[in-house]
Amino acid sequence: MYHQPQIRQIQRLLGPATEEQLRFIDTFLFEDIAIFLPVAGPCYYALSEDHVHPSYMVIYSFTKKGKGWVKGIAQDALNPGDFLIMPPNIKHQEIEESETPRYLAVCIMPELIEPIAHEYEINMDQLRSDIITTKANSQFLPLCWQFIAESGSWNQCNKSLLKAISIQICHSIIRSLFQPSKQSNQTQWRPEIGQSVAFIHSHLHEKIGLRDIANAAHMSISNFSRCFKKEMEQTPIEYLLEQRLYKAKSMLLSDQFAMTDIATSCGFNTVSYFSSSFRKQNSISPEKYRQRLKK
Repeated sequence: MYHQPQIRQIQRLLGPATEEQLRFIDTFLFEDIAIFLPVAGPCYYALSEDHVHPSYMVIYSFTKKGKGWVKGIAQDALNPGDFLIMPPNIKHQEIEESETPRYLAVCIMPELIEPIAHEYEINMDQLRSDIITTKANSQFLPLCWQFIAESGSWNQCNKSLLKAISIQICHSIIRSLFQPSKQSNQTQWRPEIGQSVAFIHSHLHEKIGLRDIANAAHMSISNFSRCFKKEMEQTPIEYLLEQRLYKAKSMLLSDQFAMTDIATSCGFNTVSYFSSSFRKQNSISPEKYRQRLKK
């Protein structure tokens, strides 16, 4: 599903991961930063023994599940709303479990985050060598979802916006680590919304509705819809459709997928419904979009 420029960019951030190892992962890229979401199974590169990343990696937990070890020391499961930041080139390994892991991983190249960290006059040796676990501040996850939404349609029009969001994510991480007292006065992000977003990404190919998504968050439909709209600035169904179309764009990069395969894999009942939804969002048919990519 990835094309060669994407694979090269992923490997620059993640290490020598293969497309096969990432087959259950949704990937969102922009220059010196990427966000990875397990959607249908584990990341098999993460399960490989003694692997390292050239980038800083931040793991944000949606549920109190998922274990591994770093530097030979076992890591307990993170609490929902916590994240762990790991500097580059630290040997570690995720441990496979029976359920699909529910976390979000952010990889950031040193040349992006370290100059920002310098602005805070922090101990850079600590950032570059220590494994730190802390509570994410209220801006972190909404910024990640905004990055995911914008990276699905990366072009010249939103390049500067993606750059700005990338910088904001770095600031949010540094402040969570070293300035926890300067938390925003905003209402804290609800972990239930994070669980619902992870559920959406894991079930894009299935026929799911508002009730299914609310159940994944363990909330009533009315309360969930209100909270989701407040946090994400769009309804759950709007977000579901947006992510289905983003996945479709990724599949259109390859000639190996017929339109029927793409429609089915992205949760559309018919090719005509897929085509009309795609055209409505992108002002172009999926067929013409694929032809434009070839050119």
